Amino acid sequence: MGPLDKNILKDDALKATASGFNLKVRSHWYRSLPLSSLGNLQVKINGLTIPHTQIKIELDGAIYSMEQVASLYKTWWFVLDPLALHITENNLQLKKGNQYNIEVEMGLLIPYVLTGKEEKPLLAASIVSKNLTCN
Repeated sequence: MGPLDKNILKDDALKATASGFNLKVRSHWYRSLPLSSLGNLQVKINGLTIPHTQIKIELDGAIYSMEQVASLYKTWWFVLDPLALHITENNLQLKKGNQYNIEVEMGLLIPYVLTGKEEKPLLAASIVSKNLTCN
């Protein structure tokens, strides 16, 4: 756990929608990175893992599937900007005012820090869990 992990989930990050819920997540790295640096993203709500097929990522008004992220090396995720995750989960009916346990596992590939003999980008991993009230 790093010093910026506490910023991944803010208190107002969870919002119910007609098709599921939205979750705002922030970077735990201290510099802006290409969106393609998002090497891993897992979301759990009350212990239920959300499949990647049910997650869309919104950044600067554009919406991407999880499969598109690896190719978005020219799209920048600035440290002050949250990613809005649009999650369509039919089995969950979140209610405003209720509290839910949200767990986010995020791995950021740091392209300018190369490690090992193969000189692969450093994977800065983080797992945070927080009880959030749904807005």
